[in-house]
Amino acid sequence: MNDRSALEWLSEARDYALEVQKLASGLSQKTFDDDRRTQFALCFCLIVVGEALNRVPKDVQALAPDIHWVTVIGLRNRLVHSYWLIDTQIILRIAQADISALVSSIDRLVEKIR
Repeated sequence: MNDRSALEWLSEARDYALEVQKLASGLSQKTFDDDRRTQFALCFCLIVVGEALNRVPKDVQALAPDIHWVTVIGLRNRLVHSYWLIDTQIILRIAQADISALVSSIDRLVEKIR
């Protein structure tokens, strides 16, 4: 049984998204490609973000059309189920260019439902 609220799932997604930002900050593609530990950490955090957002009820998801729910959850599924297809360039780009907007969108959604 799931006793967690939408706010708890959103908070967890936000926390792990912020961790993605920290891990990727200032990282070059070459450094990322050469550092499997950071690759694994970043991918794990992205998996948690996708899983947590997937647990947010659909009616709450509908309040934030600016969040690309299907894309974020789809990334989680790719990382978990098709890990051999992971492209480190795409992962680093997401971490450095897209996560910040996701955090902001989550913050706005949390404010809406509080």
